[in-house]
This record gives sequence, structure tokens and C-alpha cells, in this order.
Amino acid sequence: MKSSVRLLASVVVLGATLAGILIAQQPKIYWADEVPPGWTGKWSSDLLTVPERTNYTRTTDTLQLHEWIAALKLKSENMHVIRLFTSPLRKVAPAIVLSTPRVTSAQQARNSGKPVVFLLGNIHPPESEAAEALLMVARDLATGKRKAILDNVIVMIAPIYNVDGTDTYVTQDGGLGSETPHILGVRENSQGLDLNRDAVKLTTVEGNGLYRVLNDWDPLLFLDGHLMSRVNHGYANTYGTTTVPAAAPGPRAC
Repeated sequence: MKSSVRLLASVVVLGATLAGILIAQQPKIYWADEVPPGWTGKWSSDLLTVPERTNYTRTTDTLQLHEWIAALKLKSENMHVIRLFTSPLRKVAPAIVLSTPRVTSAQQARNSGKPVVFLLGNIHPPESEAAEALLMVARDLATGKRKAILDNVIVMIAPIYNVDGTDTYVTQDGGLGSETPHILGVRENSQGLDLNRDAVKLTTVEGNGLYRVLNDWDPLLFLDGHLMSRVNHGYANTYGTTTVPAAAPGPRAC
């Protein structure tokens, strides 16, 4: 009996040890606001985004955006900044142009023969994830490991489109699926209009400014970032394709 008990105990201990080893070898799954330490890389303090500096309790306002862009521009020879428009509240909406070699106009972009990609954030300021992610993308393309991408493509990034709504602050109520950031902008612009509904009538300063730049630079790909955490999806990253009948058939068929 004693030998059988000792044998069983040994088997249990061995099994628990093996299970512990297997569990330790499994990659950790991160849920909700949890992220791996150092997942955004190591950067100098002036290139850290506002969320990175505040443990993701704050998001970037327009003044901080201009200061951050100025800091990045000092460290890259491949970066130019254009003005999309000046808002009704006299705030400038910038767009970063990244290319190797640097281009400073739409005509230079056409002469280069390279395709243009346009990435937009904060059309809805409470959905701030795209704006903050696009700053990280700009940083990585301008000074990081992915600079070589700019040899073949011109990337334009407008992190904050709705500049007036971004700087109209409200407190977070947890309705976005997360308690952070604690303070957010509002969905509408200073005229109380949803910029995501102004692609046809073009009644807003913002819509007309974006229309002008898109026509001038003629991007091959346009990305408009939104937040999807309030809707249950089968994938962490969701996307929507074009539903405009006049668009090319390829994207419509996706």
C-alpha cells in the first residue's frame, strides 16, 4: 500500500511539474487594457506619445500633437507637414508626409511614381485609438525599423482630423469598453456636426479641407480609423469595405 501511495504521489508530482512547464511555455494572452511590457519599443522621452507617458490614462490633444510632430520632424529627413485646414475654432489640422526621398508637394509625389497611402484618425475623438496608433506608425516609419517602407510608398498621416471635437473635453463613463483614457473629446465638431456624415454635401470646413487634399494627392489607399470595442466581433481588428456604387469593383467585392 505504502509503495503504491508513494508511486501515485510521484506520478502526481511529475504530472504537475510537466503541466507547469507546458503552461510556462504557452504565450501569454492579453485581455482588455493589458499589454506586454515595452511593446511599443524604446524611444526618447520627446517621442513618447501622451498615452505612453501617462500609462494610457490620457489621449493627445491638438497642441500636444503639434509639439510631438515638431519633435519627430527634428529627427527625420524624410518628413514634411502640410495643413489640411484651419478649423472654425482656428485650430490647424496637420498631415504628416513621409517619403524617401522627402516630398513636399503633391506634384513631387506624382513625379516620384510612388503610390500614396493616406491614414486618418480621430474623425470621432472618443474613438481615439487610431489617432494614438498612427503616431506610433509615423514614429516607426520616420525613425524606426520600418524606414525602408518609404523607399516604395509615400505615407500621409493625419492623426487628428476632428481637431475642435478633440479639444472639447468630456469625462469618460466606461461606455467605450474601457475606463481609460479618463478624459476624451466629443464626437461632433464645433458646429455639432458628425464629420463622418459629410462626405457628399461637404458642408463643413473639415470635409472641404480633406476633399481638397485627397483630390490633390490622389492616394491609392485611404484608411479611416474608428473604435470597435463596443461591438462584439470575431476578430480583434475589424474593417469595413467601401459601399459606394461608384467605387472600383475590387474593394466593393471584399
